[in-house]
Amino acid sequence: MELQTAEINISEMYRKYHTHVFLYIMSLCSHFDTAEDITQEAFIQAHKSRNSFNPEKGNFLPWIKVIAKNKYLRSMQNFSARHEFATDSVDLAADSRDSCENHLNKQVTKEKLKQAVHQLQEPEQSIIRCKYEKNLKLEEIAREMNISRRTVSRKYINAVKLLKQELQHQDLF
Repeated sequence: MELQTAEINISEMYRKYHTHVFLYIMSLCSHFDTAEDITQEAFIQAHKSRNSFNPEKGNFLPWIKVIAKNKYLRSMQNFSARHEFATDSVDLAADSRDSCENHLNKQVTKEKLKQAVHQLQEPEQSIIRCKYEKNLKLEEIAREMNISRRTVSRKYINAVKLLKQELQHQDLF
């Protein structure tokens, strides 16, 4: 049941739509705490802007998802500005029309990938984590780990191969 009045109860909004918005933001950032923070900020903003919501123009869920996406994008811009690097790796493919099922499937796949990374031996595990969690280039990883760039490159290629095999084994790739 969609909300029918401009007078919106923040508790009711949160109870009804929190999971949908949270999964949507998780599909963008893949970081639980960040997704939870942005979800809360989106609901606070929705509450502040509740008079601008018009149920005759559309449903509440797409409206709150747009607010959440904008909060996420702003947080990425602020993060990028503070840390002076581009947000090229941000996955913006999901939009407000994606179903919750797609978001959940993506989240399950990401969780399986994390488990597969956890099963990797060192230094492959550390190389993958540096590459995708810290967004480091192979040269930076080599300096951080005090090994040659060529070794990092070989280990990275091997790790990707192993991850691909594991995901194929689980019918996820």
